[in-house]
This record gives sequence, C-alpha cells and structure tokens, in this order.
Amino acid sequence: MTSLRITLVVAPLLLTLAASAQTPPMQPAPTQPVYQQQVHQNQDGGDAVPPAPEAASEPLTFAEVMPTFPGGEAAYKTYLVKNIQYPQSALEAGIVGKVYVEFVVEKDGLITNVKTMRGVPGAPDMEREALRVVKAMPRWTPGKAAGVPVAVIMHIPIAFRLQEDPPAQR
Repeated sequence: MTSLRITLVVAPLLLTLAASAQTPPMQPAPTQPVYQQQVHQNQDGGDAVPPAPEAASEPLTFAEVMPTFPGGEAAYKTYLVKNIQYPQSALEAGIVGKVYVEFVVEKDGLITNVKTMRGVPGAPDMEREALRVVKAMPRWTPGKAAGVPVAVIMHIPIAFRLQEDPPAQR
C-alpha cells in the first residue's frame, strides 16, 4: 500500500515539471514603453527621416488638425449673421430650427460636397438657404494629418431663430 501512495504523489509532480519545461520562462514587463521607428537610408547610406504619409484619397472624418474658417470662430459667426437671409415663407409662418449641413474641406481649403443632413420639417427654404450660404463660404484653412493637408468632412448646425422686437422705451 505504501508503494501505491508514493506513485500517486510522484506522478502529479512529474507532470508539473514536464509542463514547466515546455513553456518559456516569463519575462519581466519593461518599466518604460518601447518605441520602434523605421529608419530609412539615403542613397549615400546615411539615415534619413521617414517619409511623410501619403494623403488619404477619401476625406477623413477627423484629422490631427481640423479645418478652420478663415479668421476663426468669431469670423465664422459674423459670416453667418451677415450672409443668411431668413426665408420669407418661414418668417411668415414663424418657423424656427436648425439645419445640419455636411461638407468637405478639401486639401486646398475649397468647400465641396455640400448637402443637408437634417433640415427643419415644413421649411425646405431654410435648407436651401443653409446650403447656399455654405457653398458661398471662402476657402477654409485645411485640416492636417501628420503635417500634410488632407480633405476632412465637416458637420455644422445653422440655426434659424426669430428675435422679438425689443420693448419700446418709455
């Protein structure tokens, strides 16, 4: 009975030793992140800076540097206020709302592919006016990815609001 007991105890120990011999020893995790950079060689054999990535053929939905309206956000708002003409039909009906417009700012800043994503129900004139104003925008500063100008898809809301006349001064 004693020999049987020894065999049962030794067999699991041998299986554990055999399994640990087949797996590679664990490596400690690096304490700092490891970065790899591909190095290219010049024709003369010296190291060179990696080439810039080629610009995407399709417009991006997000770029490292997003396109901007010339003059910034304040100039953008001023442009909209000066150029939007509230459609007469919507004005008479008292319709307010937002038209969401999508467009592409190309690599050269030109505005293309202008379309409505969502309009104001019952006010197609508002959609037409929003599209007209966006199509007439000046060139934007294009977006950039890896320092290279790229085409970027933009989405903007254009709000149509009615302002009440200020109360008469007494």
